[in-house]
Amino acid sequence: MSALVTIALGANLPRGTDSPRDTLALAMAEMSSSESPLIGPRFSRIYRSTPVLAEGPDFANAVAVGRSDLSPLALLKWLHGIEVAFGRRRSTSSNSFGPSAARTLDLDLIDVEGVAMNTSDLTLPHPRASQRAFVMIPWAELDPNRLVALLPGVRQRVSAWAAACPTDAALSPWEGALA
Repeated sequence: MSALVTIALGANLPRGTDSPRDTLALAMAEMSSSESPLIGPRFSRIYRSTPVLAEGPDFANAVAVGRSDLSPLALLKWLHGIEVAFGRRRSTSSNSFGPSAARTLDLDLIDVEGVAMNTSDLTLPHPRASQRAFVMIPWAELDPNRLVALLPGVRQRVSAWAAACPTDAALSPWEGALA
């Protein structure tokens, strides 16, 4: 049986001649392809956000909501495959690793309906989602009335999580046409 899944998309480094915003649009197309394990994906607008606890170019951010029959770990593996195809290189150096590190593409599995897990590879729901306006505001755009427990014992609508989210990064819809 398929589960409702939420995925955050982010990028702030160019990929070849593609801007981070263009990269997100291409990743959305990949996630919507006939070979994608996502069923009926919907995407928020693309937002621009300033890096939090890091320096570098602004991020392009969006959220996808859809259904999938894959297990959370299999879905994560698929997302990591897309990241690699888009030039993502994971590093463990202190200069280039962390929640706000510069990257060509970042796909985070935020929530899988009804699943709570904490392994070395994946924690669900995402442990910092409720603190990230660049996740919560686009998610609220897509699914404001969905009830989720992003913190243990705290279940509320996505719109309430978004309203309570810290706004330590400037966040605005990314205007203009895609290149």
